[in-house]
Amino acid sequence: MGQEDTEQYFTAKRGFIALVVASPLYVTYAFLGDWGRARAAGIAGAMLVGAIMVTWSLRKRRWYLPVLILLGAAHAFLVAYFPWNDASFPGGTLIPVGLADFLVCLGSIKLADRLAKRLTSDGRAGP
Repeated sequence: MGQEDTEQYFTAKRGFIALVVASPLYVTYAFLGDWGRARAAGIAGAMLVGAIMVTWSLRKRRWYLPVLILLGAAHAFLVAYFPWNDASFPGGTLIPVGLADFLVCLGSIKLADRLAKRLTSDGRAGP
């Protein structure tokens, strides 16, 4: 049993890393004066980083980075396209949205893993 098997997913150190990675997104939109988008971008960034941390053991797969790029682009589109002001999304309503975002990110990565395993077992694609 290696260190990766016994490693906990959610620790204070990893939470701090997610905060540090997501804070430039928040600060950028806050500097531009759009506090609602700043909050949404910070939460979306933190949830994406959390999903990356959970699935970090898959990082050597060929499909992993393209899936992360697609998820990041989808997050950027959603943050830029929808109105995230306090009238549309008061503070408390973003908690279930953030949780759903984390689950969608995690599910997308796991789905890509399953599809890649299925394709490689059929012999139609490489590892």
